[in-house]
Amino acid sequence: MSDVEKKVSKDDMSLEKLLGFSGLDVRKEYHAAFEQGKERLFPMVYDSALVGLEIEVENIRRDVCFENLYWEEKEDNSLRNYGREFTSIPLRTKQVEFAMNYLREVICRQNTPDFSPRTSVHVHLNVRDMSWNQIRTFLCLYAMFERHFFLLAGGTREKSIFCVPLYKSKQSFDIPQIEKRCTAWHKYNAINCGTICGNGNGSSMFGTIEFRHLYGTLNTKEVVDWVNNILCLRKAAVTIPYPEIRKILETINTTSAYLALYRTIFGEYARPSQMAKLDFETCITRLKLALWTPELKKKYKLKGESLLYTYYSSVKPKKIDPYYPKEWATLPVFTPNVDHVQLDFN
Repeated sequence: MSDVEKKVSKDDMSLEKLLGFSGLDVRKEYHAAFEQGKERLFPMVYDSALVGLEIEVENIRRDVCFENLYWEEKEDNSLRNYGREFTSIPLRTKQVEFAMNYLREVICRQNTPDFSPRTSVHVHLNVRDMSWNQIRTFLCLYAMFERHFFLLAGGTREKSIFCVPLYKSKQSFDIPQIEKRCTAWHKYNAINCGTICGNGNGSSMFGTIEFRHLYGTLNTKEVVDWVNNILCLRKAAVTIPYPEIRKILETINTTSAYLALYRTIFGEYARPSQMAKLDFETCITRLKLALWTPELKKKYKLKGESLLYTYYSSVKPKKIDPYYPKEWATLPVFTPNVDHVQLDFN
């Protein structure tokens, strides 16, 4: 094997190796002593994946003390009525249940927490151990199934200016070059990639992807289930190569094929009957537009992205570009078949 063949592409190297992140303070021994003898009620898709939790709560009139366990308290200017934000240390997913139970216990000792529409739960998924290609797959899968996450989080978050769906923005155009474009990602998208490398838009460099959808809650099972849905995406993203996910997108053009992939990825958390009623075609169409626009622009000498975006957003363009090809009306469509990809995650 030649040196060229041995060399691992930067797109397939872990971000930890590429970007040189500093170590994480997980206080392993300290928390292990606290957790000893405690039983977990809820299984996780992954026990060892790392996540960070941010829980926004109002009506916290009395101070809380965490005794150096799991949580820190922060001011949050977006909240009112004695609002506070509680942020966790990096948690192994098997610790989420313990951390949530402890948070609820400490807060409720001297407070009656309130969860107004201003409050929410943010989950930071560690992606330092993932490659850029795995992150591209992860974002493609998220874009395909974004409606699933809003379905779980309820309708109000989908309309929040602090949780803008990917299908309502142009941010999906950044997926093919996420390693260059994550620093330009807006922090108030429902899924925030600005926290991978940090940017000048309020996102720090954590090596994480932030999910901002979930409503405010201290319910342990609701948070565990939410984290597990995110982990379902992660599990698929490290299993399906990025070229294969592009092939799947070319292949899927029926509701039944889409729902088959959906059930495979989300398993017990899938809600196919409800998803079938949602306009998920918009999500897939815009993702295809994002992935294939550069190639089609070059092929047809198209001028700019805005006209294409407007066209595919089902809004009649005010002016038709003279180079606008009729062929653009249909992206590549092939016979539906997802069997060529190994999707057995057991």
